[in-house]
Amino acid sequence: MSSPPSPTYIDYELFLSPTFSPCQFANSLILSTNNASDTPLDLTTPLSRVLFDIQEIDTHIHHLTARCALPLLTDTAARSQAGQRIVSDVGAQMDTLQADHHRLQREVLHRWEVADQVREVTERLWRTVRSGRLVGRCLGLGRQLEAQIGGLVAGSGTSRGTDGDHRAMVRAANTLVALKEMFAAAPAEEQEEEEDEGGGGGGGGGGRGDQEGLNGIRVAVTVRDELMKPAERQLMSRAQQIVREFSMGAAASSSSLSSSSSSSSSSSGISKTTTTTTTYNQTEEIKSRTTSALLTLHLLSPTTLLSTLQSHLQTALTSSLASLTRTLLATTSAGAPSNNNTNTTNTTTTTTNLDRTLLEISSRCQSIVALEALLQSIRPASSPTTTTADGEKEKDKETERERERDGEEEQQQQQQQDQKNLLQPLLKALDTTSLPSHFWRALAGGLSSRAAAVGIGSQAARGGGAMMGLGPERIARVRELVRECVIRGFGSPGSSSSLSYGGMGMGMGRQEGGGGGGGGGARVSREREVAVMVGAVLGVLSGGGGGGR
Repeated sequence: MSSPPSPTYIDYELFLSPTFSPCQFANSLILSTNNASDTPLDLTTPLSRVLFDIQEIDTHIHHLTARCALPLLTDTAARSQAGQRIVSDVGAQMDTLQADHHRLQREVLHRWEVADQVREVTERLWRTVRSGRLVGRCLGLGRQLEAQIGGLVAGSGTSRGTDGDHRAMVRAANTLVALKEMFAAAPAEEQEEEEDEGGGGGGGGGGRGDQEGLNGIRVAVTVRDELMKPAERQLMSRAQQIVREFSMGAAASSSSLSSSSSSSSSSSGISKTTTTTTTYNQTEEIKSRTTSALLTLHLLSPTTLLSTLQSHLQTALTSSLASLTRTLLATTSAGAPSNNNTNTTNTTTTTTNLDRTLLEISSRCQSIVALEALLQSIRPASSPTTTTADGEKEKDKETERERERDGEEEQQQQQQQDQKNLLQPLLKALDTTSLPSHFWRALAGGLSSRAAAVGIGSQAARGGGAMMGLGPERIARVRELVRECVIRGFGSPGSSSSLSYGGMGMGMGRQEGGGGGGGGGARVSREREVAVMVGAVLGVLSGGGGGGR
């Protein structure tokens, strides 16, 4: 079949060019059919030419389709048959895929839904069992705490209590700490489980009761509100009372006062007194009872322990300051110029009263020394940990925590060394290195302000000065009494009253220094406190206000 002749006036290459522009073609066609100098343009001729070209092309297409109709139909039929075959094959494969999908849904998805329901039921049953075990342990600890509190109340029938009395306090405190850890640990475990599940739909049925742990169970809340809280208040009140009433030098002081009052009137030097100290059993009972009280407060509330100890020290300081101020006020009154016999009698009486007051103050300081030694000997007890039902899981978590804490092991060891005993936090809170030094310096610092408040300085000035009325021998006696009081206060309760001044100094050097060069450092510290107290007392008597720190 020969190809039809192509019209020579149609430029197919122009129309097929990628750079063909209709505007440029129309412009060139108008310029070729019109004169550039003509004002009116003739658009009919170029438009007719374009229409003629389109008609020629349409005629050419019709001629080609008419002569080549059979090949075109054959090709179209072949393409249609190929598409039908593809559609039929794809349809069969789609049916197979749908059948497989239904089979998988029937064999996998339905079984997964059933398994997920079983998992949810199992998880809720496991939570129920765990909650039951926690409640059972909570009730067991509650009964144990109730029995311990009952034994504590029964053992406090006597004035000084029994040996089992104070030991029950520590056991009850440990039980309380275990109960508190159970109430605090249950919500934390539930929160960790929720985070592990990632908020999935399977764990959504736990509800608020699971997240609250024991705090959402009525019987556990009853144990907490009606047993734990009253027991904690009772334990803390009793322990605070024992700490506030702690006194190791009272017995020695009471027996020293009677013998000292008779010997001080006839002795002009350093007095020697004979005391009847407390028995070993009484001393050990006081130490044991106070140790139990300190451990109880440390377990329940370390902050309360510090405040109680500070209150005890402040009470001793306030009582000593008040008694010393009253005695110095009487001394300034007796030192005023008057009849010689009356003045001598008053001075002797006030010196005896000063001796008695200083003995009481040194007894209080001895109690502080005993308290310091007791605090230093007590190591902080670690809080008991509660056991949970999922022990293996807790063991794995603890292993992970230990791995995380490997990098902080040195820092924790340093913190443990800083708090080896119960004395270190108290010294840090008071900003001091020794409780007796803190006592004497606070007493000397508050003496001048207290004396000025009650008017001792002005009274001494109006009376011509108490120092002049006392005389050089009495002034030396007062200085020696104050010096003996401070050194006696650094001794152990009831151990230094029967010794002379020199014996006290040597004994205290061995006690505080522990032998060797330590005794010399302790003796220097005592001499410093002696100088501060002597300066404060003589300063008040002279009407100048006294020495400070």
